Amino acid sequence: MDSTTPPADGSLARRPTTANSWYSPIGLAISFLISGDETQGQFSQLQITARHGAGPARHVHSREDETLTVLAGAVVVQVGDATTTLHPGDTVFLPRGVPHTYQVITPQATFLGTIGPAGFENFFRTIAEPAVAPGLPDGPSVAPDPQRIAALLGGFGVTVVGPPLRLDGVRFTPAKPLT
Repeated sequence: MDSTTPPADGSLARRPTTANSWYSPIGLAISFLISGDETQGQFSQLQITARHGAGPARHVHSREDETLTVLAGAVVVQVGDATTTLHPGDTVFLPRGVPHTYQVITPQATFLGTIGPAGFENFFRTIAEPAVAPGLPDGPSVAPDPQRIAALLGGFGVTVVGPPLRLDGVRFTPAKPLT
């Protein structure tokens, strides 16, 4: 299937490529798999790869819900007052209006992020730059200006309500059943 022109029935298939991937200044490789334009604004889907320790400040979305599905690695997710570790195949629902954050606890993790309704994916295009090669960029992540990021998030209906998770010393743990 051509990744730029969907068939008349609206179906499409896409994989991460350099053409649909961006690097964020916080050390994420983001591939835009399905855009809001392709779903009439119903949802968008991203594939995100991040290094150990990566994760956003605790924040709240006012417009959209999110799901994260871990494909590789492990990620600690905090939603409201609950904290859990996600392993490959695990999914978490992040409802709008509920504070959440995450932190990668393996050397690297890859996960799918689904955002509905669509729109917030454009935040990543605002702060990121086109990828020059597949995967994570070489070198250390650049610490972005948190005030600039918070201001940009505000334009997308997202409010920063706390710092990122800091789970120093936490590493991959054996899979445990989700509750």
